[in-house]
Amino acid sequence: MVDIDEPAMGLDAPESKESPFQSDCAEDCAKVEAPKYDTHEAAAAWTKLDLTVLPVVTMIYFLSSLDRSNIGNARIAGLQKQLKMSDDQYSIVLTATLITYTLIDIPSNLVIKVAFFLLSRSTCRRFILDGDFNFVMFSATSLASAFSGLLAAAILNMEGIGSKPGWAWLFILEGLFTVLFGVTCYFMLSNAPAESSWLSDDEKIAVVQALRQDGIISRGEQDASYTLANCVRTFLQPHVLLIMVIGFLNGRFSFLPSIVSGLGYSGTRAQLMSVPPFAVAAVLSVMTAFFADRFGQRGLNIIFFAATALVGFSIFYASHVDHIRYGSLFLLVPGTYCIGPPLGTWTANNSAPYIRRATALAILPMMTNLGSILSTWLLGAISPAPRYTSATITLLVFQIGIIVCAVMNMMWLAREGRRKARARALGLANGGAEPSIVGESDDSIWFEYVM
Repeated sequence: MVDIDEPAMGLDAPESKESPFQSDCAEDCAKVEAPKYDTHEAAAAWTKLDLTVLPVVTMIYFLSSLDRSNIGNARIAGLQKQLKMSDDQYSIVLTATLITYTLIDIPSNLVIKVAFFLLSRSTCRRFILDGDFNFVMFSATSLASAFSGLLAAAILNMEGIGSKPGWAWLFILEGLFTVLFGVTCYFMLSNAPAESSWLSDDEKIAVVQALRQDGIISRGEQDASYTLANCVRTFLQPHVLLIMVIGFLNGRFSFLPSIVSGLGYSGTRAQLMSVPPFAVAAVLSVMTAFFADRFGQRGLNIIFFAATALVGFSIFYASHVDHIRYGSLFLLVPGTYCIGPPLGTWTANNSAPYIRRATALAILPMMTNLGSILSTWLLGAISPAPRYTSATITLLVFQIGIIVCAVMNMMWLAREGRRKARARALGLANGGAEPSIVGESDDSIWFEYVM
């Protein structure tokens, strides 16, 4: 029998020994066909996970984003000049980094099923299926970009220490902290609910039941849905394809410090002036999470922020006044960065079973990275500073494309929702019984899409 807190696989998996708790929990879980989330044990379990795991996982995402964005700060601190790099060579460096991210996205997400789910599978339901917590985690991207400017302003004062330039210390210190924190995460995060020292036995059972009902771990000895056909099917679903196009059009860039530098700021002031737009983006990411989750509207959030970015890019393109162009960054930066969290949540909400969700969540950053590669060349080599005319026009048109794709996706989901509702009503009217929806695919008439 497969351990109740291990994801069952349609592939051959190594045998593992059951602990007494796992055996007892398996028997208890088998008796429960409709787990309740309003029990004291469930509420206590999720609260403990929120307080212990969410900060750690968010910090992991924060540091990952920080290490990706600091090259923009290093550039205006002298990296490109001291290494005698052309704009083309600088763009090639960023492209090489993004290609690596792109190539490993899908394989790594599928391997997670076999190995471990983001270090702690017990948090999977909370972070992937709960919009508020998804937003909290992904808001770390814009927060990291804000902190990147602050840290750069401080660390660059180490210029000359150890015969190293300040920008070199930027990579050394931030990279070293990330590595050390990664090592500590091995001890701070458990691999499964049964191994969580902060959960009681009843709370562990409640977590496993919730994961089973959400289809994240299966009830049987094999997860029949974990097949290549289901993986391929993900690439053929209209709502997934539309979201992937949005991901590409919303490819992020690491050039804000360079843009700010071209608006008349230099040195430490340029680093600090790159902070406020990202700080606004971080706050808005969290605030809009509650609106999106309360009303179940991911698409409207995306449309709103794309429209906000559209206005920002329009002002940046039309104005020749540096202060006004800097003010436009408070629209285009939050607009572009706040699209990511609802986009990830929308993808997870409307993809099932697990392998489709994992594949879709891997395709999304892959497409975003491809878009980032394009943005890297637009802002780095193709479109010269400080006007960035070609890049601004292209990114402005991309915002229109995002709005169009989001509207099309909402229309498709609404149509499919009506079709499924009619099919459900017809089935029940003919004497059919409502089935258990545990592990159902998003093709099922019992699977309801989120707008």
